[in-house]
Amino acid sequence: MKSARRLLMIASDVDTAAILQLYFENAGYTVKKMPGGDKGILEARAWQPDAVLVSNRVADQPAEQVCYNLLNHPLTYRIPVLLLSSVADRRARLKALELGVDDVITQPFDVEELQLRIEAAIRLASHQLAA
Repeated sequence: MKSARRLLMIASDVDTAAILQLYFENAGYTVKKMPGGDKGILEARAWQPDAVLVSNRVADQPAEQVCYNLLNHPLTYRIPVLLLSSVADRRARLKALELGVDDVITQPFDVEELQLRIEAAIRLASHQLAA
């Protein structure tokens, strides 16, 4: 039997994180939530999730910095990083893509589409590891 996919969410928006946690756990994921970037980055290094979802609202630092730190560390650079961003913040979305995030999902978002985008990023990362 295939083990559950592991999703780490780094977000200070408690309500959105709780809804997403419930949705993804019902979809068979193991989910961990971290409100701050520093603790989230440390958790990603230790837990090695299949993907990291970073909200544009992180308690202790800009979301772009969290993404940068994940994408540029030897323990996390192969983990897909996806950013939840507001529609109004075009500059932040473009900067995140320049940093190398795997995808940017604008809010409001469709949760099923979010799941498919996460699964696509995980699939792509696993193919790259196999090559």
